[in-house]
Amino acid sequence: MKMNRNLENETTGQKEKSNEEINSKFKTLNSLSELPPEQKQLWDQHHTKIIDILVNDLAKGSDYDSRQDSVIEYIAFQQMQIHGIQKEIQNSLNLMLEMGKEIDRQFEKVKTMIPNNWN
Repeated sequence: MKMNRNLENETTGQKEKSNEEINSKFKTLNSLSELPPEQKQLWDQHHTKIIDILVNDLAKGSDYDSRQDSVIEYIAFQQMQIHGIQKEIQNSLNLMLEMGKEIDRQFEKVKTMIPNNWN
């Protein structure tokens, strides 16, 4: 669903600028050492949780393959959740950018209707 009927009329430069605004919100990490301290702490918590899953499976007498499957299932589920959340965030950001553009356009229209001596 498009909020802005004039979206098709945007110039290529405007679309590229919009994409740059969105892309500036995301960062690709090459290693865990690039994580900010608070994110590193969160990663440590998740890492510990995965280790706990392995230890619990080991305590139950599971063989290596079933422990490995448990971790893979857990990681796959988290990846699925992360992907969904990232997609929702990106859609929300796109919607907010379009709403901001439309608000600016409407404000410009209203501004032309207001007499100069109106307070």
